[in-house]
Amino acid sequence: MPAGDAERVWFPEMLSRLEEVDFAWNNWASVTAFCDAMMTYRSELRKAKGIKDPLTRCPACHTISRMRLRGISVRSFLFAIAKSDLISEVELTRLDRQWQQHRKANKLDKFGRTAKPKLLEEHCCS
Repeated sequence: MPAGDAERVWFPEMLSRLEEVDFAWNNWASVTAFCDAMMTYRSELRKAKGIKDPLTRCPACHTISRMRLRGISVRSFLFAIAKSDLISEVELTRLDRQWQQHRKANKLDKFGRTAKPKLLEEHCCS
């Protein structure tokens, strides 16, 4: 496994699929659905390549365990399409602002889902 693949969010195979994207940018639900599909695709790629989740150490008890990878955020998607030269920096700034406004108005988390308050932070020794 190449160095850094355990923590990689966007694999080259995923970046090539970004060119297929054609969204109506006033419909953030389609963007979040695409991010969810990319997360599933990333899981399949990781499994096919034999990539294990990265290791982490619990700050409380110092136990080493495998970290569960989170989803692909809408903002990560926006930066990926900008890096792939599919949108300009000006469009990135505009879309990022629109996303932040939509997220705040609808009380969504960074993945576009209804935000749930965290009562307790979980770690391996709780």
